[in-house]
Amino acid sequence: MDWIHSFFNIAFPPIIIFLHFLILPIYIPFKFLQFIKTSITTQENLARKVVLITGAAQGIGEQLAYEYSRRGAFLALVDIKENFEDVRRRALKLGSPDVISIVADVTKVEDLDHLVNNAGIVILSKFEDIDHISDHKSIMDVNFWGTVNSIHFGIPHLKRTKGKIVVISSISGWCPVPLVSIYSASKAALINFCETLRNEVGSTIGITIVTPGLIGTKMTREQDIKLRLLIREESAERCAKAIVRSVCRGESFLMEPRWLWWLFPARMIFPDLIDCCNSYLLNLIDQNSSTKKNSRGIGQQLAYEYARRGAFLALVGVRDNLEEVTTTARKLGSPAVDHLVNNAGIIILRKFEDIDDISNYKSIMDVNLWGTINSIHFAIPHLKRSKGKIVVISSVCGPCPLPFLSIYNASKSALISFCETLRIELGSTIGITIVTPGLIGTKLSRDLEIKLRSVIPEESAEECGKAIMLILGVENHEADEELTTIFPL
Repeated sequence: MDWIHSFFNIAFPPIIIFLHFLILPIYIPFKFLQFIKTSITTQENLARKVVLITGAAQGIGEQLAYEYSRRGAFLALVDIKENFEDVRRRALKLGSPDVISIVADVTKVEDLDHLVNNAGIVILSKFEDIDHISDHKSIMDVNFWGTVNSIHFGIPHLKRTKGKIVVISSISGWCPVPLVSIYSASKAALINFCETLRNEVGSTIGITIVTPGLIGTKMTREQDIKLRLLIREESAERCAKAIVRSVCRGESFLMEPRWLWWLFPARMIFPDLIDCCNSYLLNLIDQNSSTKKNSRGIGQQLAYEYARRGAFLALVGVRDNLEEVTTTARKLGSPAVDHLVNNAGIIILRKFEDIDDISNYKSIMDVNLWGTINSIHFAIPHLKRSKGKIVVISSVCGPCPLPFLSIYNASKSALISFCETLRIELGSTIGITIVTPGLIGTKLSRDLEIKLRSVIPEESAEECGKAIMLILGVENHEADEELTTIFPL
């Protein structure tokens, strides 16, 4: 079946370009008219609606509570901080019929109309300066799993009321910013998860994803963010007003302030320019081969491809046939760390609302994201000495989420965002190649009985391994690109 992918590699780009020129003249006026319609139509009446807001003690969450109060909504405010009774009292004064304040940790987790997920934490640090990765796991626990847990709890209630989910992500989720690699990964995971969930729940529940820029909150002030020298903060109050307006209009996305929207096409069309700007920001603020792999499939074939080129190999896997892979690699020619190849991954197919216990799915994030982060953190000092390369096997589900894979999609999107942030921090010292394969014929995919095979042809793991080595330019001992996406569809 590999000949089909060879054909698609040639035919797909011109077809997509042609469709862009064909559809854009119709699509742009349609979206403009849709924007006019949502701007002038009557907004949702929030009087006596029930709204649950997490992270409500300060910042954006606090201001959102006040905005919903002005519109007459019942409020349930949740935060880990013990003293936010003053927020409850002010919300009552502003017009809310009733306000409940709950001290709770969203990582541990009737009627409901709006679920507003705002709980979040951030820690600023260059990735290579982190002493203990475990100290930063709380970022993913709060920013991603906290939201996932509350959404999982809220879905049955929101389906009954045809309610709405509001998720406060960040601009760093789709446009990585230096010094916040784990934070960016958590926000990218959140965006991807919500896009997958939107596909699964359809029009039953409205989902608004908010990606704010630099907002003047206690959290940002505590981190002493020096970006304020270049970028003016927006007040949390102004941001909250924009969010509530957007939610009441039923918008799917909100970038606040609005001018941030123009960074999105710039990021797509001129990624190098955005990376240069990020490198400038970083400078302003600052004034041997290891293959980590699932022993069958892409990782196995990558080991063989490296062996054919005479590289030393250190193979890491959890399957029984690792010794067999090692023996084969030696036969193929394998003789400090020069390339780190991160390929370990697991996947579980299930519709999000059908998941019984979220904790059973944490292993997906642990392996797909944290496994890679830990190995990169270990290898960076060695790779800096050898001016080596990092290869990360993500998935097409990272940039293009598929249904039934909400947590898997989120883990792969987080991985891409983390690596893009890391690439900015490391500069040209270490080359980073991000690989996003489509449907590859591995034991992992076959075990899942993926029905996509009837629509999308598989590419063999061997061909995928060769393509990765080709794009790295290993034969010429120099990779032509630091960031490469392979999309065999």
